[in-house]
Amino acid sequence: MTIAIGFVCNDGIVLSADSQITASITKSHESKIQYFDFDGGKAAFVYAGNVNFALSAYQKVKRGLQIDAANPVAKIEGILEREYRRNVLKHPSHATDGALDYQFLVAIWLTGGVA
Repeated sequence: MTIAIGFVCNDGIVLSADSQITASITKSHESKIQYFDFDGGKAAFVYAGNVNFALSAYQKVKRGLQIDAANPVAKIEGILEREYRRNVLKHPSHATDGALDYQFLVAIWLTGGVA
């Protein structure tokens, strides 16, 4: 189970998450927080659930915003929705296999404020 929390502060955003990654029968310790800069802001993601699907979706968001950062909130929502439908909802076992699911806590810092 992932525990994650985010706070909006006067000078930015604070994200925190536990560091235990469980993939199949193996466990490891690494950061569940990913972040990157894009033209006009910064984005940070905390992921939970299926590590492979979550990191794949994160990488697609990162590439998408580095190519075109116009309307970043809509772009992130669109990519995440498309990837979740493709990897989880269209999977034949999605109704019975809880290991397919993943979630994000997303923070976006735009020039001039928080989105």
